Amino acid sequence: MNGLICLLCGSERREPLTFRTLLSPENPPGFCRSCRDRLLPIPGGHSCRFCGRDLRLVPEGMPSKDQVCADCLLWQSSEESRAFGKNTALFSYNNQMKDIMKRFKFRGDAVLVEGFRQEFRAAYHRISGRRRFFSLKRAPDPPVIVPMPLSPERLKERGYNQAELLARLLPGTPVPALRRPGGQQKQSKLHRHDRLNRENPFKLDQSLAAKLTGRSVLLIDDIYTTGATLHFAAEALREAGPVQIHGLTLIHG
Repeated sequence: MNGLICLLCGSERREPLTFRTLLSPENPPGFCRSCRDRLLPIPGGHSCRFCGRDLRLVPEGMPSKDQVCADCLLWQSSEESRAFGKNTALFSYNNQMKDIMKRFKFRGDAVLVEGFRQEFRAAYHRISGRRRFFSLKRAPDPPVIVPMPLSPERLKERGYNQAELLARLLPGTPVPALRRPGGQQKQSKLHRHDRLNRENPFKLDQSLAAKLTGRSVLLIDDIYTTGATLHFAAEALREAGPVQIHGLTLIHG
């Protein structure tokens, strides 16, 4: 066993000696078993086919149909849904994840992102290698990774973009093809109706548009809530002419 320190609670993290750890000169930072066991992973067989939410946690009165949640049934009838394909989410939002995100996004504890490296990379490889997720006509190249941008005010306040940190966990170099102008109201302060009916807050960076043309795009964000952020982002990216646009988020909340 190797003694390491948990990024969350600071206690010793006991890692079993495996083929992977024996070959690695250093064990990557991560969470102890106790902290990890308080997370809620979303199993693929029980998730919505479009947004990735855990259908077992859907409240009564919000029925799903053909493994599609009620929210996504509404999205499929909207104009914005034409640009965006599917989202894969890794964890449901619970108290443990709430505490992690407070530290990660609002208290400057950026190193916590390293605790999700293994799961995030594994999800990326499942997505990029699974033909039924990307259409059969997809480009043979790996998807272009585009992190969700922050406004200049938010980036200055936080000091880093949490979506960009998640994107850096993946192979390749993220392409910051989206811009979010300043002076906009915080997404978290908007009610659901206002989020869905606001003007698109994202703009395509024309200098990077050619990198997306004819390629599959994977949008990276920390959390999927109403879906408005990813759908608006995909609508802005559609101008560049990508083959398709999908999403990968750490959380569905």
